[in-house]
Amino acid sequence: VYYNVLRQFPVSCPGGAKALTNIGCQAADSSVAPFTYQNPGVFGGIVMGLMTAYVWQRYHRTRLVDWLGFFNGRRLVPIIMAFAAIAFAVLCLWVWPPVGRGLEHFSDWLVGLGSWGAGVFGVANRALLVVGLHQFLNVPVWFQFGSYTAPDGTVVHGDITMFLAGDPNAGQFTSGFFPIMMFALPAAALAITHCARPERRKEIGGLMLSVALTSFVTGITE
Repeated sequence: VYYNVLRQFPVSCPGGAKALTNIGCQAADSSVAPFTYQNPGVFGGIVMGLMTAYVWQRYHRTRLVDWLGFFNGRRLVPIIMAFAAIAFAVLCLWVWPPVGRGLEHFSDWLVGLGSWGAGVFGVANRALLVVGLHQFLNVPVWFQFGSYTAPDGTVVHGDITMFLAGDPNAGQFTSGFFPIMMFALPAAALAITHCARPERRKEIGGLMLSVALTSFVTGITE
């Protein structure tokens, strides 16, 4: 928010600051500049989701003293998470820069492999799909790794976002997914319906229609 406000309203910085740059309000000591904007992206969302699940399991049945009874149980979880999110954001100011640089280097290496990189990603995706952990691989690659500057100057990240923004080199990590999810699997569902026994074809057809629509619209194929 701070970063976007400063870009939209470039006014002089108070308190002896000397410059306004594209990364925020730069004070006389330029060491504060890198801390004005840190974006963990989807990894931050994953961490917050895991933290929320843990806090829910741990505290959703907790009972406080009588005069705080209104905040018992489920109401206590978002209160705890509000403070946990603030602590996590402060921690990211120091922890995320090296982690982000490491992920960026890894993404550059994976993209630099070309078709081999897409092959490595595809094999890893299929292997993780069996145990339901493929989203931990898909989400960073599709929405976090890599960067592309659009014609309007906007910097976007992730294979899907870069492709939609017009990057001619993006799309190698999604090319084998959407034709399968949108056409091959619905076709397989249609074949299963036609091969079902006549007395069960209506029941099987309803089931196959729902899963085919789920695959086509959302890409969820499990």
